[in-house]
Amino acid sequence: MKKLLYLLLTVLIVGCSDDEGKPCLYNPTLTTSAVTNITETSATLNGVISIVSQNCDNPTNTEQGFVYATTIQPTINNIQVNVNGTDVTTTLENLEPNTTYYARTFLTNAFGEFYGNEVSFTSDVTESLFKGFWSGGFTGDDLGTWTLTVQNNGTMEGSFTSKDFNEIYSLSGFVDENGMIQASLTLENAVGSFEGNLNNGEASGSYSVNGRNGDFQGRISTNEEKQLVNYWNYYSAEYTTGEILYYDNEIYCPGLYMEFREDGTFTDYFYADYVNSDPNCPQEEMYGTFSVQEGYYEFLYILGGSQDLSETDVYITFPDENTMNYNYQDVLWTYKISID
Repeated sequence: MKKLLYLLLTVLIVGCSDDEGKPCLYNPTLTTSAVTNITETSATLNGVISIVSQNCDNPTNTEQGFVYATTIQPTINNIQVNVNGTDVTTTLENLEPNTTYYARTFLTNAFGEFYGNEVSFTSDVTESLFKGFWSGGFTGDDLGTWTLTVQNNGTMEGSFTSKDFNEIYSLSGFVDENGMIQASLTLENAVGSFEGNLNNGEASGSYSVNGRNGDFQGRISTNEEKQLVNYWNYYSAEYTTGEILYYDNEIYCPGLYMEFREDGTFTDYFYADYVNSDPNCPQEEMYGTFSVQEGYYEFLYILGGSQDLSETDVYITFPDENTMNYNYQDVLWTYKISID
C-alpha cells in the first residue's frame, strides 16, 4: 500500500481593495492526509481546507472537497466529491479491487482553482474463493500428476508432470470468480493448455500439450496435507532394531533437508556414508515434483538426466506442526521445521 505524507499548499491572493481602500488578502491552505479504512471497494479520504480571508467579499460559486482518479494529479475534471467544512473526510465506494488511486483536496471559486498535495492508495485485492493448494492426476494420451497453488488474487503457479514421456511442465494462469481455469503449460519451446473448473473443492478439465490431449481431475488439499509445503530439516532415522541415528551423526553430511514448494516442486538433499562414516560433502541435491493423492504423496524424482523420472509413493504423518514422519524401506524418517 503506497501512501504519501502530506504537504501543505498555501496560496496567497491579493485582490482589489474594499470600500475603505484595504487590499483583499485571500489565503487558502489545503492539506490531503493519509487515506484510511482501505478495503477492496472503499477507502476514506481525509484532509484539511482552511481559508484566511481579509477584506474580501465572499467568493461566489464555491465548491470544495476531494478529487480522485487512477491517474496522477487529479482535477475537478476527474471525479469530484464535495465536502463542506475545515476538517474534511469522505468515504469512497464502488472502487475497483487491486487498483491504485490518486487523490487530493480541492477548492474552487471565483478566485480560481486550488489543490492540496496528492496522496495515493491501492485498494485491497479480492480474495479468491478458490485460494489454496490443489493437485491430482491426468489421463488420455499421457499419464501423470499435477499440482498448483491459487493465490489470493486468483493467479496460479504449479507443475504438470508426464510419467509416460518423462517431462515436467511449468503451469501458470488464472482462475476467475466462477472457478474457471485458464492456464498454460510450458517446457522450453513447448506450449500447451490446462483449462477447466474448480468447484466445491473438486477440480476437473482438459489439457493439450505436444499434440497430446486428455482430461485431468483432482481436489483441494486439506490443511494437514498442505503442511508438507515447507522447509524441513532432517532429524532422525529409526530402524526396526530400535537404533536411532540423529542428524548430527558422523555418517551424515551436515544441513540435510527437504523443501516442498507451492508450485509442486521439491528439493531433497540427503547423503550418508554408512560404510566408512566419512561422507564426502557436500553432495548434489535431488529435485522433482510432488502431488497429493488419496491418502499418500507421490514424489517424482528427476534421475539419470534432466527428465528421467523415478516414482515414489510416501505416506506422511504430522505428529505436530513442527514434525513430519514417513516410513520408507522399513525406516521411520523424521524431519522438523526447527531442530532447536
